Amino acid sequence: MAGAVAALLAAAPSAASASTMKVTAPAQAVESAGVQIDVTATLDVASYVEAEVRPAGAPCAATAAEDPGSPLLDRSAIEPQFAASSLRAFDAAGQYIVCAWARDTTQAASPVVASASAIIDVRIPKLSLSITAPSSVIVDELFTITTSAQAEVERLAYAGLVPNLGKGCPANYSALQKTAGSVAVLAQTGVLVAATPLTSKEQFSLPTAGKYLACAYVHHGPITSAPQAVAQTAFIAGKACVVPDLGGRTLSQAKKLLKKGNCRLGKSKKATSKKVRRGRIIRTGKKPGTELAPNTAIGVVVSKGR
Repeated sequence: MAGAVAALLAAAPSAASASTMKVTAPAQAVESAGVQIDVTATLDVASYVEAEVRPAGAPCAATAAEDPGSPLLDRSAIEPQFAASSLRAFDAAGQYIVCAWARDTTQAASPVVASASAIIDVRIPKLSLSITAPSSVIVDELFTITTSAQAEVERLAYAGLVPNLGKGCPANYSALQKTAGSVAVLAQTGVLVAATPLTSKEQFSLPTAGKYLACAYVHHGPITSAPQAVAQTAFIAGKACVVPDLGGRTLSQAKKLLKKGNCRLGKSKKATSKKVRRGRIIRTGKKPGTELAPNTAIGVVVSKGR
């Protein structure tokens, strides 16, 4: 009778495990920045702890072997109190799930005695990007293009010039390089951008008159991918505005002469004059013969008579 009782007790299922587990991770993280993930557990049996991470969507599988995640940590847990940390950086923005399991190593089947999970939302880093150039430049004369950038985590900035065809900047820096007439502004391999603001001033001259775009990009990964930030500025290159002598001319005559000199008529003011007839120009805002950027507006003073 005693032997039968012993056999029944041996066959009876063991009491439910009292093991517990917790995964602690930041609710939000920045793409490419390392985050600490902590796995803690209170275990009532010698165990083996495993943790994996993957894009969220499906819940954690019943065991690590069944889950498609990539390994985060795995180690033996002999003591009742278990604690381990792992540093992980996420290369792409999105939502991720961390799954952890503890398996009872005292049994041949190694059943899971505790499990836990945590969700991490990964966002793209905060970025600022700008590119500036004069609104108009003189063909074959030097001018400055200024690129400014800052990033929450390290990124690469690229910039270049392309003819302005009215379609905006190319989709990415690779597409800009393939555009006919493109010119690199920053290094072809990119310039490293970080938390400290970057300001790059580069000098150029253009041999051909026309409309241009200066385009800047911040890329994470290949330059064929979609940029994480884009900036642009439009400008024109042309012959210098040479201020003509407009003394004694009417406004109508002045417009024609200014256009011929690659300038345009600016604001006009009226003043009394004993020498210049009413409706005629007394003087210009710039001295005749002065060279200025293409299409510069030239102010005039018009006589209103005595």
